[in-house]
Amino acid sequence: MTDLATIILLLGSYDVETKKVLEKIKEEIAKMSIYYGENIFTLLLENVEIYKTDEDWICVEKFDGKVTFIIFERDSIKVKDVADFKAKNEKDIVKILKELGYKSFVKIPILEKLQVLATVSSLVFVIRHRELTRCGEYIDWYFYWVGA
Repeated sequence: MTDLATIILLLGSYDVETKKVLEKIKEEIAKMSIYYGENIFTLLLENVEIYKTDEDWICVEKFDGKVTFIIFERDSIKVKDVADFKAKNEKDIVKILKELGYKSFVKIPILEKLQVLATVSSLVFVIRHRELTRCGEYIDWYFYWVGA
C-alpha cells in the first residue's frame, strides 16, 4: 500500500461535550472515507503520538486497549501501511515498533507533533463548542502558525 492520504486534524477542548462533538465528526468522516474508498485519516491530537524513524514517520492512534499504526514515508503523506495492534501503554508501543524492525526511533514532543500534523493535514478543524475552557485549541494553533 503506497497511496496518498488525506489527513484531517481536529483541534478542540476536551471537555465532555466538546469531546463528544469531536468524536462524532471523526466518526462521520470515517464513514465517508469507507464510502468513497479513500485514505482519509481524522485525528484528535490527544489520541495520537508520532514516532520518527530514519525512513518513516509513524502515527500511532490510541484507542481502548489497542492502537492503529499508520506508517508514512518520511517527509510525505504516502501511506506505506496501516495496522492495528493490542497495546495498553507506551512500553507495548515500543515493543511493537521493535517487532516491526525499527531499531532507531524517537517519540516527538507535543508542539512538534502539532507542527507535523498541521503541516501534513489537508484540513484542520478548530472546534469551539463550549466556552468553559481557556481556548487551548486556539493557543495550539497559534503556536503552530508563528513557528514556536
